Amino acid sequence: MRRLAVLFAAGLLGACAPPAPTTDLPGGLIGSFLFTGTLVTPGMDAGAGVPQTTCDLDGGALAPSATLSFFAGMSEGPDAGQIWWELEGASPVLGSATDGGFVVAVRSTAPVASCNCAAALTETVAGFWPPGDGGSAPSVPVLQITGWLDDRIDPDPADTGGCALDGGAACQFGCDVVYALDGLPGQPGS
Repeated sequence: MRRLAVLFAAGLLGACAPPAPTTDLPGGLIGSFLFTGTLVTPGMDAGAGVPQTTCDLDGGALAPSATLSFFAGMSEGPDAGQIWWELEGASPVLGSATDGGFVVAVRSTAPVASCNCAAALTETVAGFWPPGDGGSAPSVPVLQITGWLDDRIDPDPADTGGCALDGGAACQFGCDVVYALDGLPGQPGS
């Protein structure tokens, strides 16, 4: 597993390996998408609604990759307002449909050696398709998704090892690492 600087991917992205999404997701298949992301550096204008990276990337212990890419399969759940998201080697994750898009979030914990405690990692992916794109098979297909991935790191409330928001640059608690995302229809090997 990668060090904390890139541990954020442990949630929704696994190890950022190209997954092969299945078509066995519940509900109506939206499709399989290749997502590419660019790190939103502090102060960068990544577009309307994209949150800012708040972690210290210059001199802090975090050193996230400048770019990332991954495949994800998506479907609309059988119940209204549901979106299912699946990566290779991971169980499908239930998210929420929004007006013209979706939000999926996963929370995990990981030890942080430099802080002598565990961190709570919340990884959130928000995506939106242009007006006119469907999102429901077999209606109009989704041809493009834009959005962001936000990796939030906080002290794990269940850890009694003394994690604190003011743990210093080596700990980087209470901050976000954000990537602006673009998704296009695609599968591994295509």
